[in-house]
Amino acid sequence: MSASAPRRIAYETLRAVHESDAYANLLLPVSLARAGVSGASADRLAESTRLTAGTSIAQLRAQGAHSPLGEHTQAAVDALASGFADATRWSMLVAVAFLVLGLVGALLLRRSSRVG
Repeated sequence: MSASAPRRIAYETLRAVHESDAYANLLLPVSLARAGVSGASADRLAESTRLTAGTSIAQLRAQGAHSPLGEHTQAAVDALASGFADATRWSMLVAVAFLVLGLVGALLLRRSSRVG
């Protein structure tokens, strides 16, 4: 993989997220495979990306047009922020659903213990 390949992959992934509402977590493994990165290397790279993406938003905002993404920085920041907002919304929705299921289960258990 050439030195510019990671930047190209990142740019193409972020552009797809921004322009066509693609999911970076689904697109990134495909892009890495096309670039010849697979197996444990791809897994480590994807995990590193997930773990550091939150700090990247603040760093890119601070760098502005002087970041490695140049004029595409704002689009990258918007795509990352939108992705994190979507992930947070879905996480909250799933958490609420599990809380409701737990409450319903507790109520049913309480009800069945009174009957028996």
